[in-house]
Amino acid sequence: MRRFLPLVIAAVSACSSAPPAPPVAGRGGAPFTLAPLAERITFTGTVLQVLQVPSYTYLEVSSAPGQSAWVATLKKEVAAGDDVVVRRIAEREHFPSRALGRTFDRLVFGVVSVNRAPG
Repeated sequence: MRRFLPLVIAAVSACSSAPPAPPVAGRGGAPFTLAPLAERITFTGTVLQVLQVPSYTYLEVSSAPGQSAWVATLKKEVAAGDDVVVRRIAEREHFPSRALGRTFDRLVFGVVSVNRAPG
């Protein structure tokens, strides 16, 4: 994932008005797809869990009661309870994280901003 996420971010930034690319095979043959343009806009939520690995941060973000999504972003200081804005770039089903030793049913790749009250 260390080499893959920056390439996805660069590709999406370069062609943000283009239609989504067809799925391509990722590691292990699982499809990796760009989110449709309408869904690539931001969503907000509250961080439920934070899992840190050397280069990335995995966040479980709740956007509505009973609904949450796992998000992967470049290393970021975030705490459970923080309100965040996620700019969805892509997502993948059945994503294996070797660093965490687990597979995410669905993982959103995105850029995360923390909304902290001024103080």
